[in-house]
Amino acid sequence: MPANLKMRIEPEQGRKMSYQMSSGMHGLLMEMIPAEQAAKLHEQGLRPYSQYLSLEGDTVYWNINTLNEEAFQTIILPLLSEEKDTFLLKKHDMKLFVKERQLRQTSVKSAADLFYSGESGRYFRLKFLTPTAFKQNGQYTILPRSALYLSEPDEPVRCRKRKRTAFR
Repeated sequence: MPANLKMRIEPEQGRKMSYQMSSGMHGLLMEMIPAEQAAKLHEQGLRPYSQYLSLEGDTVYWNINTLNEEAFQTIILPLLSEEKDTFLLKKHDMKLFVKERQLRQTSVKSAADLFYSGESGRYFRLKFLTPTAFKQNGQYTILPRSALYLSEPDEPVRCRKRKRTAFR
């Protein structure tokens, strides 16, 4: 089941956050789930979750999205516990406090209906909410190649450097 958890977080007194801390937040997320499940999530080609930080003025939100029930149960459900109101972001030696949580859930059918409803033109605009730099084939890429986001999930993506075929 697709779900989104949006948490308003505040750093400890005198500290500031930026969207560049998203990688540290990803590490925090992986520390919270059992090691075998974290390893399984990292090995999957198409990850059933995403997370990012967004800033609205001085307010920081930690956004966590899941695509299926297993990811929801493993990642989002534990974060809904009131015991999870304080986190330590080890990478920056910073305490974070959860001030508010908003959970939105939908069905796959509702998400598909929303995506495919209405008129669509020949062109569309992609809006990246965060920087998209990542490693691919051992090298950093600033923007993903169009084949990574325009092809079907089970369509092979040819990797030139290593001469292999990967399925997303």
